Amino acid sequence: MRKVSILFLIGLFLNGCVGINENGLSLRIPAASVIANITNQFPVSKSTSYGDVKISNPNLLFNESDAVSLGSELAFDNPLLSKLSAKLNVSGNVVYDQAKKSFFIQNAIVDSLEFNKNSLLSSFSGISSSALKPIIQNLISQIPIYTLDDPKYRYIKNATVNNGNIDLTFGL
Repeated sequence: MRKVSILFLIGLFLNGCVGINENGLSLRIPAASVIANITNQFPVSKSTSYGDVKISNPNLLFNESDAVSLGSELAFDNPLLSKLSAKLNVSGNVVYDQAKKSFFIQNAIVDSLEFNKNSLLSSFSGISSSALKPIIQNLISQIPIYTLDDPKYRYIKNATVNNGNIDLTFGL
């Protein structure tokens, strides 16, 4: 009876987060873990020649198979203008960087950048957003959305996003 119980528990474990399929050993990172991790990475600030950019309050949404959307608040501070605030939506693909053992948003595209109605630049949003978009895209691509700290995860063969979960396949 004890052997049957142990085999049953092992079977339950293998059907949970870790599984074996035709491609090899796989692991699923739940969307809730990814969202909690990216929340801890913010706020993010960067100083540029245009001014200081601060991105805060992230909201991560999973779209397609490997695409994500990141909604957040943006603050832009320039000595010549009053402090600007905006709503920001960025989308891109999730990729794994083996050297950094982290997942990043690659090919980030600024979907929308809406300045508050009270700002001077709200009427010049096309000009201001074209100046800020490259800065935002560069900044977003440097923020890890999830990091694998355990050294046993160093042999990742493939990483995909399915229904908000990151599915890892291990191999050489």
